Amino acid sequence: MNYFVGIDVSKDTFNIAVLHQQSFILSKHLPMSQEGFSQLLSILKQYPKPIVVMESTGRFFLPLYHFLLANDIQAFVINPKILHRFFQFLSANNPSKSDTKDAKILALFAHSNPQFLNPLPPDHHLRNLSRLIQKLKKE
Repeated sequence: MNYFVGIDVSKDTFNIAVLHQQSFILSKHLPMSQEGFSQLLSILKQYPKPIVVMESTGRFFLPLYHFLLANDIQAFVINPKILHRFFQFLSANNPSKSDTKDAKILALFAHSNPQFLNPLPPDHHLRNLSRLIQKLKKE
């Protein structure tokens, strides 16, 4: 059975949730720093072939995403629009949001929708840089 790890990324921190056999076995809050990345790697090494998913959150996810790939961790980035629809479906009766809940929903999404788990194209970082440049020009 696979271990699905949802990561909700923000500017200074990230939350992780590990799903295995329909149960969440870990939920943790870590700093968006080299120390936090190292702690995450230690956690992930406990599970055979974890599948990590995160939402495309502007530029904030990029350092963590590339760190995971550099350490041979299978990582995927999900389109926020698709994830939002999945969240609405799951949270129809309880639409409240939290970073912990978002990490869990990411893990559930990966488990339920493997067809959306595609690696980022190699030029993805260039596309993000160009978007950032455009944004700075407008400001």
